[in-house]
Amino acid sequence: MRVETKKEGILDLLNPRTLPVFLMFFFWGFGTGGLWLVRPLFAYSVSDSFLLVALASSVSAAPRTFVGALTGYLTDKFGRKPFIILGAAIHITSLTGQFFSDTYLPFFLLEILGGTGIAVWLTSSNALLADETEIASRGRAVALRQTSSRIGLLAGPAVAGIVATVISLPSVFLFIAINKVAVIIVTVWWIRESHTKRNTPAGSGETITKRRERESGFLILI
Repeated sequence: MRVETKKEGILDLLNPRTLPVFLMFFFWGFGTGGLWLVRPLFAYSVSDSFLLVALASSVSAAPRTFVGALTGYLTDKFGRKPFIILGAAIHITSLTGQFFSDTYLPFFLLEILGGTGIAVWLTSSNALLADETEIASRGRAVALRQTSSRIGLLAGPAVAGIVATVISLPSVFLFIAINKVAVIIVTVWWIRESHTKRNTPAGSGETITKRRERESGFLILI
């Protein structure tokens, strides 16, 4: 964890190191916005029951009650990035399965799997954000994270609605999965591992030159 006392302004938080992190939160929020639209509509289309729609909407929260704590322990031991990628990959698997589902039960079970992936991703991504910001400016960093996510949440349902209208309702699951793939790409290519092991030798891991090349590539892309 970064313990320096130097204060960062709001603009200082937007730099080549942290911009990919906020972009990652945007893509995740964008997909989540689409999920808000498709989950109840699809659940009703395969169940014709408001009770089962409510159950499907709430069951994904169940894994978060214990998966988050386990993920927190593992990220402290093995690092943040592997679990950010793992969480997104689990959710992609769930969404792909839901695209092919035509009955309620497999859709419901995949919601539980998706909730597991969400719990892993949320815990590890928030830990990474905490690592990458100064304690004195962490509140502003959280605000920027919320803004990034909320912009995605605002746009996601509208785009998902267009996808459902033009293609089909199940296709929205693939639209959301594509956003999770974007999360993985940003994480692998532009986000560095923020958790430093105590006994890591100096100079090991990613070199400064290689890191700067990745950051420069990100700035060129945007």
